[in-house]
Amino acid sequence: MSAHTLFQNLAPDRLAEALAAFGEEQVPPGTRLIAEFDTTDFVLLLEAGEVNVSVGGARVATLEPGAVLGEIGLFTQAVRTATVTTTGPAVVRRLTRAAFDALRDAGNPVASRVERRTLAQLQSRLDQPIASLQAVALGAPVLRVPLLPEPAPGTVAPLSSTALGAVLGTATTFSALNHRHLRRMVPGATLRVFGRDDIITDPDDQPTLHVLVEGAVHAFAPLPASTRHQERVRVAHVGHGQIFGLSRRLGSDPLAYVAQDACSVLSFDGSLATELMEGDSAHASSLRHAAIASLFARLTSANDLLKDASRLLSTAAPAPHRDSLARDEPVQDVVFDPWFG
Repeated sequence: MSAHTLFQNLAPDRLAEALAAFGEEQVPPGTRLIAEFDTTDFVLLLEAGEVNVSVGGARVATLEPGAVLGEIGLFTQAVRTATVTTTGPAVVRRLTRAAFDALRDAGNPVASRVERRTLAQLQSRLDQPIASLQAVALGAPVLRVPLLPEPAPGTVAPLSSTALGAVLGTATTFSALNHRHLRRMVPGATLRVFGRDDIITDPDDQPTLHVLVEGAVHAFAPLPASTRHQERVRVAHVGHGQIFGLSRRLGSDPLAYVAQDACSVLSFDGSLATELMEGDSAHASSLRHAAIASLFARLTSANDLLKDASRLLSTAAPAPHRDSLARDEPVQDVVFDPWFG
C-alpha cells in the first residue's frame, strides 16, 4: 500500500502510523460495503479484489484495487450516492472519522492528502450539475440572463485589525477556528461592500479567496462560447459564511459571483488560498474543512437549481415534450462519483 498516492514518500514512522489508522479487513464475496442513501463516517480503500457499484439497483461501475470511496463521509452528513458490493474475496482498509482526526492531530501528511482529495472531488462533482444547467439553458431562454457587467471593486470598509478579527469570528465558515488561527488571517483580509448586481469576482480575475459575511450571492456560468457567449445561467447560491472563488485553483472554470442584494465580503490575498491548497499546518487543515463545507453546500444548491429547471421546463412544455423529457432526459438528483460511494 505504500505505493498508493495517499502514502507515497512518507517517512517510515508516518507510513506505519497511517497504515495503522486504516484498519485492514478481510471481506467475503457479496459483502455490501456501502449502502445507497446511508450516512456513514468512514472512507474505504480497496487493497485487493473488486467491487461493483450500483445506483438504484443498476450496476454503473466495477472498481479495482487502489479505489478510494467515501471521503466526504468524514466531513459531512451526506448520504451515500451508491451501493458498493464485493464481487469476490476482498481486502479493504477503513479509516473512520475518529482515526482521521487522530492522524490530523498528529500532523500526519495523509490527513492533508485526504482533505485535498476531497476538495478536488467535490469540485469535480459540482462541475456536473453546472454543465447540465449550461446545456439545459441552451434550449431554455427563460433560464438565460444577459452578459453581466464588468466586475465591481466594491467599497472598502476601513476596519482596524481588532474589528476585522471580530468580523472573521462571526463568519460561520471559520466558527471552528481558534483565536490564534483567526489572528493569522487578519493581515491579508479586506472587508468590501457591494451593491445589488455587482460582480464580486469574474473569470478574468486572479484566483482570490472570498467569504460572504452578509447578504446573498449567486454564481453564474457562461453558456458555450460557440453558441450563447453573450448570456449566462445561474448555477449556484452562496450562503452566509461560505468560501467562494477557489474554482480555478481546483482545476475548474471560474464562475461569476453576483450580489443578489447589498452584501459584505471578506477578500483575502493569494497567500491564504495558497496555504489552504498546499499547507500541512493545523491552520491550513481548518481552512480546508471550511472550504469542504462550503463546496458541499454549493453542490447541494446546484443540484436543487437543476431539479427546479427540469421541473419548470417539464411544466412549461407541451405534453408530448413533457413525456419525452421525462423518458429520455432525466435529471439525476444525485450523481454517482466512485470517490464518494
